[in-house]
Amino acid sequence: MKKVLVIHPDDRSTDMLKAVYEDKGYDVISDPRITDEEVVEQIKSHDKIIMLGHGTPYGLISWNRTTGEVRYVINDSHVELLKTKETYSMWCHSDAFFERHDMKGFHSGMIISEEMEALMYGIVGYSDEDIAESMMPLMYAMHDTIEMEDLQEMKRIILERYNANDPVTWFNRRNIVIL
Repeated sequence: MKKVLVIHPDDRSTDMLKAVYEDKGYDVISDPRITDEEVVEQIKSHDKIIMLGHGTPYGLISWNRTTGEVRYVINDSHVELLKTKETYSMWCHSDAFFERHDMKGFHSGMIISEEMEALMYGIVGYSDEDIAESMMPLMYAMHDTIEMEDLQEMKRIILERYNANDPVTWFNRRNIVIL
């Protein structure tokens, strides 16, 4: 059995992502104060790395609300190590990060997870709570398929189950990517 690590920096605005790995028994890094050395050691000792939260094309962001420090918990310095692992990511523009480094896996482009993000794309009338609720079919579908070997089939099932008729779902569906 593969050893799985989830890197999901603690952030209330991404709590819905916990549904992806709930009750799976995976090792989880959520502490925003974790050092880079600890992250590297954890990645080394796992086969599959699932990375969730907020980010940019430059990596996965960790925000320490106590100190106000914002940093990339996953960044270019982790690429060579991540190339030896199965990678799954859902953060805004994670596909650009992995594509830039010619890395295969299940990733996402821009994903709307907050009202502010919806507004940036001209989608109005959705609160943070509405968006979080609309994302739950995606999270449950990922939960149920995250252990599949065939990523194209995983994506097919996710899109089949995440198919509500609203602009947030339409937007997010377009940004689920297999590299």
